[in-house]
Amino acid sequence: MQDVSAIWYRIYYWWIVCLSFLVGIASVAAYYLTPLHRFKSDYALNPSAIILVAMCLFFSVAVYKKLKANNRAFTVLLPSLFFWLILLYGIQNSGGRESLVYIYALLITIGFSGLYGTQALLATSFATVAYVLVISNFEIYGADSEKIILVIGTVIVTFISWWTWGRLSIHYSAKAGSRLSIQLETSEEKSEVIIQSISDGVIVFDKTGKITLINSAASALTEWDTADAIGIDAHLVLKVSNEDGSHLNVKDDLLSIANNKKEIVTRTVIVIGHAGKQTIVSLVISPLLIPPNNETEGAVAVLRDVTKAKQVERQRSDFISTASHEMRSPVAAIEGYLALALNPQLSTVDTKARNYLEKAHESTQHLGQLFQDLLTSAKAEDGRLTSHPVVVEVGSFLERLSENLRIVAQQKQLSLEFKSGDRSDIADATETLGSNHTIRPLYYVLIDPDRLQEVITNLFDNAIKYTKHGGIVIGLTSDDNTVQLYVSDTGQGIPADDIQHLFQKFYRVDSADTRSIGGTGLGLFICAKIIDLYHGNIRVESKLGKGSTFYINLPRLDTSQARELQAREPVSNH
Repeated sequence: MQDVSAIWYRIYYWWIVCLSFLVGIASVAAYYLTPLHRFKSDYALNPSAIILVAMCLFFSVAVYKKLKANNRAFTVLLPSLFFWLILLYGIQNSGGRESLVYIYALLITIGFSGLYGTQALLATSFATVAYVLVISNFEIYGADSEKIILVIGTVIVTFISWWTWGRLSIHYSAKAGSRLSIQLETSEEKSEVIIQSISDGVIVFDKTGKITLINSAASALTEWDTADAIGIDAHLVLKVSNEDGSHLNVKDDLLSIANNKKEIVTRTVIVIGHAGKQTIVSLVISPLLIPPNNETEGAVAVLRDVTKAKQVERQRSDFISTASHEMRSPVAAIEGYLALALNPQLSTVDTKARNYLEKAHESTQHLGQLFQDLLTSAKAEDGRLTSHPVVVEVGSFLERLSENLRIVAQQKQLSLEFKSGDRSDIADATETLGSNHTIRPLYYVLIDPDRLQEVITNLFDNAIKYTKHGGIVIGLTSDDNTVQLYVSDTGQGIPADDIQHLFQKFYRVDSADTRSIGGTGLGLFICAKIIDLYHGNIRVESKLGKGSTFYINLPRLDTSQARELQAREPVSNH
């Protein structure tokens, strides 16, 4: 296909349409008007010509709307083939010099055939010459002058068409290429200015993990010169460690995202510079998608310096931790004295005074719980939360915990049910009960049982608070890789707008019930932090008026892994 201006395709298109229309009108007039009957044989104006004209015009109309598309040559190709047949039919069946009209029109059409490229031009010219020599029984000696004109004219016009369209193609290609080059250059310059102006570090690398672009902010963070970093493996430039100082290899993450894995990795890490400088950054790695098919051609790593934010956060956590620790002692003392005052064996107070003391005691307990939650949340944020993970069979653990919690549910006239998996989820373990053998699934996870109990109890307490009728279900299911625990209730539910904020610190759903029930707004935040310790996640599904279900996903251990880890545990942990 030639790369020429669209105007030439339009000229050719209207040449086809207008001349075909004239042949069609002339054929109809000569066929139906008696005075014009003599032109039927002279100019081959007959029903066959009318049919060819109708086909040509039909396809011309059909492709008109697509004439502006990029494949203009293909769009005009089908009408031009029928037009070529009209002209050859006219040459074959017209008489004498009357055929010169069709011959000249055919030569002009051959000249336009260069629009389709050299191969199409030669094919059209060869077919025309073959038609004259074979179908028209052309003889070298004594040949008609019209046929000689057609053969010689075809050769000449073919050469002229080849030279002309070739020159036009070079001209328009050079012109378009110049415009494209300017656009690309401008685009690259703009992109370079924008990327270098970004305060966050940006590193772009290809599918092999080699850096193709690095901005000045990333250069400062990694302490690599921009020119030196280009072409180097990204994991060698981007050396990072966890916040606790342990080594972290991001090579697998970089390569997996750069090679067709549509995922994004977000971490808070410490970037270790080439000269040893350490900076706390928020690292986001995302795939580099190239339009229009959004194919992955690498990945982009964005580094944001969060050192100051982390320092402020650490100072805030230290203050909360210190204040909570110092305040727990006097609050505990006040709570103890109030308990003594309420003890009828140690003191005597009237009914009205007892009522005041009971309210003071409840408030003191709430204040003590607030300080405890603040202390726990502060430890969870800065990684000081104590944890002693051991292998736990979650099925029996949850069953025992449910039995202990059942009495609390019954006090509120609510039911509590424990569910464990289904018959399709059976592990390779058996329990012997007397002479009967029953198969039950075993769900092994590596977790601190005290911390897990804290999470489940917190979720259960929330379910008890906001459920007036019905009951609560504590259960678990599993697949080969994950154990899923859940706490489900039939309470009032959670508004959809609140769900995304539910695990944030101090966040509470604003409703009449929450205001009357009270709470610290830290329970779910602490739960999420505890589950994070064990590489799990927590989420919630809820519908207003129909209740809520909190799901906890934890990595599952198979039986062999569990036994191997249990063998390494101290005897006191068994």
